[in-house]
Amino acid sequence: MAYDVMLLADPGPARTELLRVLKEAEQVRPDGDVESRFWLELPQGRVQINVGTKDPVESVHCLVERIDTALIESTTLWALELGRRLGMRLEDVQWGHEVSSADLPRLREYWSTLRPPVSVPAEGNTRRPWWRVW
Repeated sequence: MAYDVMLLADPGPARTELLRVLKEAEQVRPDGDVESRFWLELPQGRVQINVGTKDPVESVHCLVERIDTALIESTTLWALELGRRLGMRLEDVQWGHEVSSADLPRLREYWSTLRPPVSVPAEGNTRRPWWRVW
């Protein structure tokens, strides 16, 4: 299960300004294959950043590929700071609300209820789950 926080603005910052800020950030690396994708390297793990294609940019998605509350919180804090610098607001897509630093206590409670999906069958159970066709 992936977790998504999204920076939004209408109108957003100019694409060149957003790309400049991302390229100057020490923790951010451009993706070698996709121009609008970057990778955020945090002590807790790696986060995929996808920049909207419009100019000005209306959305930036920060996608955490696993349920890890420390990584989600670090991503949220980083995105709040980026949003502050660029005049964008942050929305937690799974929580379904706009986020400010004042929301962090409630978000921590919400994040603690999340559980990663169970994908490994119990030992000795070789039957496929009914929802898998392969």
